[in-house]
Amino acid sequence: MVAEKSPRPVRDWLRSASGNRSLQARLALHQRLLTALRRSLPPALRDHCLACVFGRDGTLILYTDSPAWATQLRYLQPRLLPALAAIAPVTRLRARVLPPSRPPAIEAAPPRLPPPEIVAQLRQQVAWVADEAVRASLLRLLDTWRSHKD
Repeated sequence: MVAEKSPRPVRDWLRSASGNRSLQARLALHQRLLTALRRSLPPALRDHCLACVFGRDGTLILYTDSPAWATQLRYLQPRLLPALAAIAPVTRLRARVLPPSRPPAIEAAPPRLPPPEIVAQLRQQVAWVADEAVRASLLRLLDTWRSHKD
């Protein structure tokens, strides 16, 4: 009977000298490819090419920050391949868009307050509210609106 190999934890592979060397070599290759790629790009596009990953099938996946820049990278593929072939056997480029790392900040809109005439009409109507708690709450709201207008 043949003993089955159980999966090794990733941390064991990373701690091993061969695993660490392999990972470091792969990272160095990706960095060299990214540097060569950026040198070959027009200045406007350089900062938008964020990362790259080289696959064993010869495909270099380029990551950019918007679909527009990804399209530009696709058009430049014939010009970029020779510069990259000196570093690795890149046969094809694919461009992908990375989602933003955090959502864009949304500025709070200034509060839209009702005009003074509406506030005055509401103040008159509050007198007819039977429930004391509701009336007190509405009066506080009207006072808040008035203080924001001043």
